[in-house]
Amino acid sequence: MTTRNTARDMDVVRAVLGERRISYLGYSYGAYLGAVYTQLFPGRTDRVVLDSAGDPRRWNPRPWVGNEPVVERALGAWASWTAARDREYGLGASRDAVLATVHRIVGAASERALRVGSYDIDEHLVPYLFWNGVGTDRAAGRAAFARSVAVLEKAARRIAVAPTPELEGSLRFVLDAASSHYGSPAAAILCGDAAAPRDPEATGATSNAAAPATPSSAR
Repeated sequence: MTTRNTARDMDVVRAVLGERRISYLGYSYGAYLGAVYTQLFPGRTDRVVLDSAGDPRRWNPRPWVGNEPVVERALGAWASWTAARDREYGLGASRDAVLATVHRIVGAASERALRVGSYDIDEHLVPYLFWNGVGTDRAAGRAAFARSVAVLEKAARRIAVAPTPELEGSLRFVLDAASSHYGSPAAAILCGDAAAPRDPEATGATSNAAAPATPSSAR
């Protein structure tokens, strides 16, 4: 399972349909896949839109290593947006105050897993939730994330809370095997495309090295 073989499968579909050219829309990994397809099969595309393509030189089983400063800037932008709505979310009336709340949540999870509904959210999962939550600058997405963080903030104070629908969706995606049909093929393709250290300690060392500078997006 590799990106090149996936692109070859796409071209088989094109041929079976009897199409001389295909139009293509891809974002995130789909943008990378589309770029690989155009390289393998030049001249077989019509309209192509590639949104949010990653650097192909960094496509490997650890593609987000090195992106921590970018995530921190996105987190800061969300914090500013949320601070302007402190009356609604109660996470802090300034950017720095909201970020301090985030760091308290991360610190609390490092001491003991946060309990949210039936989920235990540990120090490795909390940074993922922040990384995932700041991936949009749309008001609706920021609002949903702020509601989720408000739940985490209460959990950090060891108050019994239930997850928001958005937070539960993120937790189920990571923790529930029902989502394996998405994550497992993605992991297989990443590992098929490029080599990675086979020692789990190597991955932990990379994450821990980034943690002090970027406590909300590391690991």
